[in-house]
Amino acid sequence: MSWLMNLVSPIGTLPKPTGPYLVAVEVLHIEDANTPGILCKVWYPIDQGSLEEKQHHVAHYMQSEISESMQSLLKPLPGFVANHILSTKTNAYTAGVDQHPHTTKNNGYLKPSNNLDKYPLIMFSHGMYGLPENYTHICENLCSNGFIVISPYHTDGSCPLVIYPNGQRIELEYEKDKFIKEDGTADLFSYRSHQLSIRVQNIDNILEFLKKEREESLFFGKIDFDKVGICGHSFGGCTTVGSILKLQNKKLFKCACSMDGWMFPLATHADFSNSESEFIISTQPFRKEPIPLFFINSDLWQWKENLDEMNILVKLNSEEGYMYAMTDTQHHNYNDIALLMPKLAKWAKKIGTGDPFAHSAELDNLLNSYFSKYLCGAEVDLSKYKVQ
Repeated sequence: MSWLMNLVSPIGTLPKPTGPYLVAVEVLHIEDANTPGILCKVWYPIDQGSLEEKQHHVAHYMQSEISESMQSLLKPLPGFVANHILSTKTNAYTAGVDQHPHTTKNNGYLKPSNNLDKYPLIMFSHGMYGLPENYTHICENLCSNGFIVISPYHTDGSCPLVIYPNGQRIELEYEKDKFIKEDGTADLFSYRSHQLSIRVQNIDNILEFLKKEREESLFFGKIDFDKVGICGHSFGGCTTVGSILKLQNKKLFKCACSMDGWMFPLATHADFSNSESEFIISTQPFRKEPIPLFFINSDLWQWKENLDEMNILVKLNSEEGYMYAMTDTQHHNYNDIALLMPKLAKWAKKIGTGDPFAHSAELDNLLNSYFSKYLCGAEVDLSKYKVQ
């Protein structure tokens, strides 16, 4: 069927990153004595010298096992679409083999660029039924502009499949049966709130682990932990806000950005005011020391109740609150499907009818401008997006 796929929707090429750095990528295993650990996809800046020192190749887009697991999630797109995605070429280099996960010890990786002593870090959270790979272009582009980007394969059951080096697997929605009510339906709020808690813990565990890294680590001394931001799409946007809420006492983040976030598990709405969820947000400012927060949304997917919750969050957070709706965009304009298969994605109404590459370029500029302002001190005017 590959010939038909190439005829209907030729294999897409991800846009070239806009920044001055080359990009390396690896899948790393953050080890934990008490759990299977956390797998992360990591994009980091390199330079030409890094490529000259070690053998390398252009990184594959996605491991075949994960691609196959996504077929059922791409409906109404044809089932062979997932295999088509495997043919995509990324703009990143790796010294690894097919990006199978490794520890963080520097076992032959491409060396990070020495252009700066340390680099700002952006934690990126994928959406429901998503993967870090789905946001390859966004992460590559941020990395090329001088950011290390780390995206966990969340262990809450929202990731289609997590495969550990020892073969252990975490399947989709593996704990949902624990939240079945007497009438046989799932208590979705409690379940999603439970997942959100796991996702936030993933973010926290990764940062705590990296801070304790030793000299043999790939990123030893290369991450500036005074310049950490967090970003995510959909459930990842909710995870972004949940992280700055729950982890505020640790003062981990300098800024946060939610892309087309799904706010339901945060329970700002009155229906769950008596819930035991740890993410209930009161009418009082939820941060003792507010940080900048940017909501970037699609104009065709969002709805009033969700936007109302965002307005509550951004107004309670600080004066550095921003919100912007991107014109003629749907929910999946924020991931790579809009770039890899624009014709099929439009047919399935996964993206808006406009030019997805123009939208992607606008989003790249917004994200780079925002994180450059708050993590690097760049002079960037974002006043037109500020919530009054």
